[in-house]
Parts: sequence; structure tokens; C-alpha cells
Amino acid sequence: MSDLKAPKPAPSSEEVAAQWQALVAGDVTREAVHSWAASWVEDEAAIRIPPIVFGALQHLHGFDLCRDPHRPGVVWHGTMGEGEWIHSLDDIAGGFARWQERRRRNGVG
Repeated sequence: MSDLKAPKPAPSSEEVAAQWQALVAGDVTREAVHSWAASWVEDEAAIRIPPIVFGALQHLHGFDLCRDPHRPGVVWHGTMGEGEWIHSLDDIAGGFARWQERRRRNGVG
């Protein structure tokens, strides 16, 4: 019998890169990537995830953040049409390129 409270295994840096690349390419939605990353970002056991992977998961978790242009400072995890995205597609692509460079420099993935 398996332990129902056992933490889900951490994704590899390659799995994280595949999700981020799919978002940049428009193959998955911001909401889907948020949902995928949430299981690790919102889990207390996340401290066991390598920092380079956890940092990327935090980015993926936040790419669906929206804001209301009429209420500065109010942000939420949303869906298209509920507000303005905080992160542009260019921001997301640039972040991916920077993260890939950090992976390369650190010999990860």
C-alpha cells in the first residue's frame, strides 16, 4: 500500500524546460502551466526540490497572474479575459532564455 501523503516526485529540469518551452510556443495555456507547477510550489515538501528547478516552477506558477488596470496592486491567478497579464509573452520567453543559460552555466540538464 502506498503512502497517500508521500510527496509527488520533483520534476526534472528537462520536464520543467518542456513545460516552459510549450508555453512560449503557445502549445499550452498559462493556466495549464500554473496548474502543473502548483502541485510542487504549493507543497511544503518543495524544499527538497533543487533550487534551479524550484525557481523555474515558481515562475511557471506565476505566469497566469493578472491585474486590474483600474485597481492598482490587485493581482490574482486568472484566465484570459479576466484582466491584464502581468507577464507578457516576451517576458516569459526572455525568462526562459535566462533560465536556460543558468542551467547551462550550472551544468544542469
